[in-house]
Amino acid sequence: MSKVIVTRHSALVDYAREIGIIDESTPVLAHVSAEDVRGKDVIGVLPLHLAAEAASVTEIPLALTPEDRGKELDIARLREIAGQPRTFVVCKDADWKKGREAFRWIQREAGAPWVDPFDHAKPS
Repeated sequence: MSKVIVTRHSALVDYAREIGIIDESTPVLAHVSAEDVRGKDVIGVLPLHLAAEAASVTEIPLALTPEDRGKELDIARLREIAGQPRTFVVCKDADWKKGREAFRWIQREAGAPWVDPFDHAKPS
């Protein structure tokens, strides 16, 4: 699956490369449309309507202080405040198949038995 990183911050791109979640070939986009993210693994923060178009969205949570806000941070500061990347799958209300596939993948990775959390959502 193809990846794209969505950010306007060059230090975040450098940090994502440093920790190995993207490489030099990963496209970097400052602004995106649904077409830009549809079916892709996205690194960055997206509004929910765009996140639902992506295959997954991985954020690098930052413990920003009030002093950090509104200014460009360097990679040294990002190393200090970055948390573990977290990946999300966002489903539209009627898109139960995507959610089911994501839960199946998570359960398989965790070695857990398959329990279908979407049984109630299947159309009759």
